[in-house]
Amino acid sequence: MSQWKEHYTPDDLETVACPVCGNTHIRRIATEFSLNIVQCQMCGLLYVNPRPRDSEKNYWAPTRADMEKKYGAIFEGRKAHDRDNLYRSHLDTLAGYRPNGKFLDVGTHCGFFLRHTRGRGWDAEGVEPSPVLGELAREKFGLKVKTGALESAAFPDESFDVITLLDVIEHLHDVRTMLKEIRRIIKPDGVFFIKTPNGTYNYFKHIVFHNLLRRHNYDCFDAREHVAAYTVPTLTRLLNETGWQVIASMPSAPVQTYGSHIVKVVGRNILYTLAQIQHAASGQPGPFATDIILLAKKI
Repeated sequence: MSQWKEHYTPDDLETVACPVCGNTHIRRIATEFSLNIVQCQMCGLLYVNPRPRDSEKNYWAPTRADMEKKYGAIFEGRKAHDRDNLYRSHLDTLAGYRPNGKFLDVGTHCGFFLRHTRGRGWDAEGVEPSPVLGELAREKFGLKVKTGALESAAFPDESFDVITLLDVIEHLHDVRTMLKEIRRIIKPDGVFFIKTPNGTYNYFKHIVFHNLLRRHNYDCFDAREHVAAYTVPTLTRLLNETGWQVIASMPSAPVQTYGSHIVKVVGRNILYTLAQIQHAASGQPGPFATDIILLAKKI
């Protein structure tokens, strides 16, 4: 299993073509922890190249003890999850498109998002590659969660009305296979909801911290975790090429971690307000949106 490192050797890495268009003509944008963030000269995608081998497996095998220590108070109901409000907001958005039906969350983790579907009219389940995380989702919250990759879950064709992919797509090495499998199992009129960090904001943050403030060690792209930094245009192109039509895009409210410095919390809220204003004016989330949401239907 791959592990996060301060420095990566050539043996840790693999060189790849652009995950969206397959082009190999690139220019380097930044370097974080010896990893190059590059931009495809054909479609504009920002991605890590060379990238760590199997970096997505960092999330597959945490120990149960680590998860109990980190999330014990949430499992026991003594503390809210710092994304609970965000999760409820996502479901409110989804309810405006498909308020009931069969619901699948891909990459369920411990079920913190999926548990909020209860009482909302959906028949919800999840799929999670990590045996430890899937077990905790079933045990702690009583959720219906399959363990394994989506492709191995063998869901029937056209079996879901809603499928969600929250903070997952940026980790995927074989993103096209995932999108095609989701297309196979969603109903013709089903709604696909994707939330991911905004590559335009990542680049904006890089310009501010690296070029203006000269903070060259600031982690702007999360390159050890995220193999790609999607924008609305690059993600739209990827969806179009895998059989999807984007029906809406919007900024997501930022993740506000409990205990964060007040300046960071206020700053993110200001950016979100600016992102909402820009979205209202232009229809695009823009560089102030820390995260983006796209909703799609299959063609």
